[in-house]
Amino acid sequence: MFSSTQSFGPTLEDMVTLNLPHDNLTSMVQIFYCFGLLGSFPMQIMPVFEIFEKSDFYKRMPTMDTFVAAKRLITRTMMVLFSATLALIVPKFGLFINLIGAFACTALAFVLPVKMYNKTHEGQISRKWYLAHNLLILFGIVCGMISFGISLIEIIKAFKEGNDN
Repeated sequence: MFSSTQSFGPTLEDMVTLNLPHDNLTSMVQIFYCFGLLGSFPMQIMPVFEIFEKSDFYKRMPTMDTFVAAKRLITRTMMVLFSATLALIVPKFGLFINLIGAFACTALAFVLPVKMYNKTHEGQISRKWYLAHNLLILFGIVCGMISFGISLIEIIKAFKEGNDN
């Protein structure tokens, strides 16, 4: 099995920008990368807020009529703090993200769009194209399972190495 630490050694950092040589250009790249992440985080977490605020759990949370905005502010702040805390305390966070991405990104990129297309164009798709669509779904699922397995193995290795020290 191929491992990035076998090829590049144990000094390889999780974040790509931390592996670059330390000079002024690298510092600028890291600063712009930080601004990019800070700018994209609100767009990424907004659907989470919208889904959560439509849930029965959120609707049952107590509030007074004058403090509806405060309820939203408090719950959104708690969710951001929770995600930041999770990122800080989970060792090898990049591997954890890989594990989630293997499942979620496979579904979002390969399975769900094809399933939705098949559903909206039901009866209009030829048998040949329907088979091609199912092969694409199968390809996505197989690749997702492989990625999930590799990520799981890497997480197990990381925890074993952490316990050995």
